[in-house]
Amino acid sequence: MKTQQKIFVALVIAICLMLAFTYNHFYRTPMAKSVAKIELEMQLMKDYPLKSFIVTNGAYDYKKGQFEFTVTDAANKEKPEQVTVTNYSPYKVLDDSMPNLKRDDEASARIEQQAERYITQQLKGHLTTVRSVQAMMDIQKSSLATTLKWKPEMVGNLLQQPTYVVMLDASDLSTEAFYDATRIIYDVFQQQGIAYKKVIIIGTQRVQDVWQTTYKLEFKNVMPTLKSVHEL
Repeated sequence: MKTQQKIFVALVIAICLMLAFTYNHFYRTPMAKSVAKIELEMQLMKDYPLKSFIVTNGAYDYKKGQFEFTVTDAANKEKPEQVTVTNYSPYKVLDDSMPNLKRDDEASARIEQQAERYITQQLKGHLTTVRSVQAMMDIQKSSLATTLKWKPEMVGNLLQQPTYVVMLDASDLSTEAFYDATRIIYDVFQQQGIAYKKVIIIGTQRVQDVWQTTYKLEFKNVMPTLKSVHEL
């Protein structure tokens, strides 16, 4: 076969593949939906080998190129969840579309309380203006979740990096003083080796028996500058 003929054949194949992909993306085929459903069912079997789920629907969003399936726990049909699967190879179940399905509410609340008590105690040893600490965690469903106990460095398959909200009484604090307090909080988190996704610090003051927000600052891996303080 001559070089020009080979190039022509390659172009024809490329165009056909492009048309097939475009058609599948915008109009989705029954085969694509079937493959996406199988991928979801396999993922559920892998994550929850002892549970049974019913997968239905499969509405297609052509703008995002995704199927949205309804997943129902066979043992608890009152709370179906919507789970998204991409419509292209390799088909992939989007993890962020399954938080409620995976979350163990009871274990999450218990671990949050343990973290809040510990961190509040540590912070109040350095700052008298600490009002409260709120932990926001998602403990994944597992046989281990019932006996799991919080540790400062705890993070892994069952627990994604948590977010913490620290409330301060900033009634008598200037912007600079509030920033100094946030530096102390940052140092405590680092010294105690507390794993986190981010920490949000909110300064409040009491106005006519109502706590109102006056300052806000959040940090992740590094301590932000004074200019990062939001005055509200």
